[in-house]
Amino acid sequence: MSRPFIIIPWQNDFSEELKKLILEKCGGRPEDAIVIFPHTRPKRYLADAFRRDESLPRPLLLPRMLTLRELFEYCRTRLGLPPARPVSMPDAVTLLYRCILNLTPENAAYARLREMDIAEFFPWGVRLFNLIEECLAQGVLPKDIVHARAEVAPLPASLLGMLGVVHEAFTEALRKKGCSTPGLDAFDTAQRAARLKLFPGKILLLAGFAALNGTEEKLLRQLWEKGAFMVLHGDPTLAEIPAGSRAHWSCEDHAALLRRRQAKAELFGKPEQRETKLHFLAGHDLHSQLAALARILENDEEAPSTAVVLSNPSLLMPVLHH
Repeated sequence: MSRPFIIIPWQNDFSEELKKLILEKCGGRPEDAIVIFPHTRPKRYLADAFRRDESLPRPLLLPRMLTLRELFEYCRTRLGLPPARPVSMPDAVTLLYRCILNLTPENAAYARLREMDIAEFFPWGVRLFNLIEECLAQGVLPKDIVHARAEVAPLPASLLGMLGVVHEAFTEALRKKGCSTPGLDAFDTAQRAARLKLFPGKILLLAGFAALNGTEEKLLRQLWEKGAFMVLHGDPTLAEIPAGSRAHWSCEDHAALLRRRQAKAELFGKPEQRETKLHFLAGHDLHSQLAALARILENDEEAPSTAVVLSNPSLLMPVLHH
């Protein structure tokens, strides 16, 4: 049974609210919950939220927390799929090169590709491999794109024209060698996961997601349709009817997800009222501005919970220095 999405207001601390939600849904027994996160960092924050809560009894068993990658690996194990060695980029390109050499030339384009040596083919092989991986990660089987000659140069047009054929040969060669790729693993797992009954007797929460690729969307949708809670951190107006109709533009991925699922949304927690403080720092160069920023943070009681958002990654080291 599909549940309404749960929206935690973006004014509120996501880890604290998620902790309260887990305790509520599990009747005070967080060990009965399984939480799926996009990556590893939220696991640390949620564990720290439970650690800081002195009202909870000790000792305390935490929820089991998995990343999305760990969830795919868990599903693959439960499906009984044989373990596969990840293929490196040079090996993948070499395998693609051999697959193309084994194809029967049907036109001049095939003949041109067969004349290329591995060094000349390598940069095109990297692009071809990445394209196949992107298709699989999106849950789409690569197909021949035969009408691209007016859009790209002759050589890439030839590669696109045999995309589906090369993909089939490449996948078959990978399986014979006992190898795989992240995209192929995700595609195989998402296609077969519907038959699994995951984490029986546990409360499953899918927390903190926004944009999802095709295979991620398919797997998480299957879990949601079987009763998992989808927990988003975003604009409270996502919970209005129709879902996401007035949501902030930065939450468009959340609103689109609600529309695709045709799901309702419920607000968890009252949005906290926060006062925004704006500081305009004038200086003759970057370092004088950062020195002023350092002085503000030294005198700010809320500095430990302050986030500094950089406009450019190159500013990271100067900011850390100051």
